[in-house]
Amino acid sequence: MRLAGRIAAATILGNCFAIWTGPEVECPLDDIPLSALAGHREDGAFAAFTATDEDIREVLDTGSFSSRGDHRMGWAHLGYGEFLAALYLFEQGVPAETMLKALLHPAGGLIPQLSGVAAWAASLSGALRATLIADEPIALLRGDLSGWSNGDRTSLVKSLLGAVENKRVTDSPYSNAEAYAKLNHSGLAAELQPLITDRQLGLSTRRLALLIAEKCKLKELQPELLQVALAEDDNPQVRAGAVSALKHCGDGSVPALIRPSAAGQAGPDPNDDIKGNALDLLWPDHMTSAELFPLLTPTASNRFGAYALFQMTLPNTLKTADLLPALAWATQLIAQSGHMAGFHAKRLADTIMFKAWPEFDKPELTRPFLDHIAVRLRHHGDLCRGTDHDAQNAFLNAVRDDAERRHTFLLALGAGALNRIDVYAYWRAGLLLDRDLE
Repeated sequence: MRLAGRIAAATILGNCFAIWTGPEVECPLDDIPLSALAGHREDGAFAAFTATDEDIREVLDTGSFSSRGDHRMGWAHLGYGEFLAALYLFEQGVPAETMLKALLHPAGGLIPQLSGVAAWAASLSGALRATLIADEPIALLRGDLSGWSNGDRTSLVKSLLGAVENKRVTDSPYSNAEAYAKLNHSGLAAELQPLITDRQLGLSTRRLALLIAEKCKLKELQPELLQVALAEDDNPQVRAGAVSALKHCGDGSVPALIRPSAAGQAGPDPNDDIKGNALDLLWPDHMTSAELFPLLTPTASNRFGAYALFQMTLPNTLKTADLLPALAWATQLIAQSGHMAGFHAKRLADTIMFKAWPEFDKPELTRPFLDHIAVRLRHHGDLCRGTDHDAQNAFLNAVRDDAERRHTFLLALGAGALNRIDVYAYWRAGLLLDRDLE
């Protein structure tokens, strides 16, 4: 463990790509030779020892490392090296000011490649933590906050929100959303409460406060979240964040209050983010599929927000009983849309067709499924209309390979009248193969 830390400090802090285990004269410039890691005494809660080349090779033979080519070994996961480098500095008693000299750039700010080491070091060293809380709050979220005091977490939350408000943050504060659950502590709700409703604060600051509340599941903030979510004159992006938070912070009274937002009847929502989060809150526990699908309307294909995400994840939640209203919606969408634009909705319609294919022989689904396929093939249109080409190819391969289901489809189709052009469309789409005629 100690030697792994030594290797981590040398490679991560020294910006070395790999450890070179071959002849030292052939060592690449970006690598560190094995001999440079050997020697020197290690003391600790173990029998003191001086590391040999064989000791280093034994460490490199563990699961923490993987090959980088002939005579080259590197970290199996960079996170192993970042943690061990921080632990090594801490166990060696390196002063906080010395660590900071290694972690901070002379021009100011944390060296980006060392942000993981800094986060773990702050988790181990209180002195280092105080400095980094003030200057690098986002980087600290990568470390372990479980041993931090409530006071330290309060300081980190304040510093993080202050950095966003003052535009001192270069990284997106929303890119590592799951890490905000680490900030939870007894006084967090009281700290966030005034920020959520303060319209004088910047948009990003309020959105971040809402995201922290959501990830920490602060149910005490339900009144403030509802106040923002239902205020039609507030910023739509902030309102969307409040609706998203209410999914985890609200009680049984929330769905009825949010339902108008799912129908687009609760004020401006230019990007449908309020609607998307409202649907995510309501479906499937507080809304039936018959209520849901009439609310799904096409949106711009160049926008991927909460509404598009909801449409993308919706198919995984559909049950067999939901397929009838889903097919009705998909059929109407395909009938009314052209070949261009509306690809988020078309992707959802494709997925509904994929899910209905194994189920269409159920009596209540057979006719709606046949009608759906007929609408897709009218005017020699392609069978699939969305943009998920991998899913489309998987579906077409399944149709081609499952002769029994394809024959069930063709027999149901053949119960009605078909003209020559209709038959050509099914053949062209791969729903009718030459060998099926036998």
